[in-house]
Amino acid sequence: MSDTHLPEDFAQWPKDPHELLQVPERVDRRALRGAYTKLIRQFKPEHFPDHFQALRQAYEQLLQIVAWREKFERADDRESSATKDSTPTMLMPEVVPDAPLDQAAADDAATFGRDDQPAAPLRPRIVPLAEELDQLWQQSCDGDEAGAYRRLVELEQHFPGNADICIRLYWLLVVAPEVQPGRSPRDWLVTGLAASQLRGPLLELYRRELLRHPIEAASDRCRNLLNTTDDAQRLSRLADLRWTAAGKMMRYELIVKDVDDLRPRIVMQAEELWGRLLLSACDQLAWSDEPRYRAKLTELCQEVESLHPVLTSLRQQLERLDLLMALSEGWLKHAPKSTLSAQLHFIMPLTWNGTREELQRALTPLVAALLLQPSDALAVFDEVWSVSRPMLAHFGDCLPALQHPEDDANGPVDPREINEVRALAVTLVQQFRDKPYQHFRRIMLRFCLREMLGPEKVAAAISGQPHMSIPGAPDLAEALMGDLPLRILCHMHRIYWS
Repeated sequence: MSDTHLPEDFAQWPKDPHELLQVPERVDRRALRGAYTKLIRQFKPEHFPDHFQALRQAYEQLLQIVAWREKFERADDRESSATKDSTPTMLMPEVVPDAPLDQAAADDAATFGRDDQPAAPLRPRIVPLAEELDQLWQQSCDGDEAGAYRRLVELEQHFPGNADICIRLYWLLVVAPEVQPGRSPRDWLVTGLAASQLRGPLLELYRRELLRHPIEAASDRCRNLLNTTDDAQRLSRLADLRWTAAGKMMRYELIVKDVDDLRPRIVMQAEELWGRLLLSACDQLAWSDEPRYRAKLTELCQEVESLHPVLTSLRQQLERLDLLMALSEGWLKHAPKSTLSAQLHFIMPLTWNGTREELQRALTPLVAALLLQPSDALAVFDEVWSVSRPMLAHFGDCLPALQHPEDDANGPVDPREINEVRALAVTLVQQFRDKPYQHFRRIMLRFCLREMLGPEKVAAAISGQPHMSIPGAPDLAEALMGDLPLRILCHMHRIYWS
């Protein structure tokens, strides 16, 4: 990839299709196809699926622009011709000459064109599979997706489940679903995975499909894949992917059945691996409120505890299970009293099982709604705090998902800033020192939001200062440090606006 203009980091690839394919704005079809073909030869779909899809989308977008431009240019040519000559003329399509034949092919063509000499029999050349696959991929890149797809299907019948064939059939059906309407591209992934017994790059593509389309976990295709191998490592990997998707759909019955089916197949091979798989099942079942699944969760936790002596390498995961159970119990007890509270309750399972991108998409509108009504948001956090302190603390721990990894909403502490905060806080306390803490904290909330400060910085600034007490808070600094709802709300504000 060193000879490409594109950066190594896919996240830095340009969004403009012209810049991505490095073609001018008025590029013609041939130049566009050449630029596109050159790049996809470097970024093959089996090795760079995201890169290939980005290039394909850019190519199709520009191809549509070229088609529209050609349409209008032809219309202009017809109008110009009509003014010069009133005789009707037929607009002929531009003929692009074929690539020149090599000498052997030219001789064969000449032989076939002569009537006085019969054609000599041609000896068929045996084309290696890899070479034919490359040729078929080039054929599809040149616009003949249907022809390439038909030939690939024929090859798959000769080489059932071949991963290289299946991965090309998958991508062709993704980018050109019209080549076989009604068939899911996932069919080809599963065909190849079944033949390879869950090995190779097809599993990563299937993981992405389960992430984008969780309903796939409930399909017969997915269930049958669990019967294609007895290898404990590969079975547990697929089961974990399936359960994550099933949890998103709240199809907990799939998880319960799989656990019972897989236990005799895995536990005797790899007890530690089975322990990890049980923890994965608990991750999903913990967010169900149905009694039968709660009972199954308790059963699995007990099974994990029985394995504890042999799971010394899973100490960190076992501690995480304790936190999960505390969060799950608090989540069950929490009865939302407002729309904002219900929204926070709804995304809690995602804070545990979702990807960073999924969590970011869910958190952003919720945080925006909370910050529009800071007093109501503080009441929501107080409500959650009164029911489950671990639940609110965990929500606060998830807020960094809103910021860029390089950002730091807190930043370094500047001594001059501490002096300024101390002066402002002392003035504030002196002004409202007769107010009880529950009233004063709302004033402190407005102050912290306006100054983009955290209550912990105010606490650090006034710590040890005389007369820093109000009714209900003999030590104001200590009260502010212990007020997690207030601290989380101010932290959320700084992250969102940083």
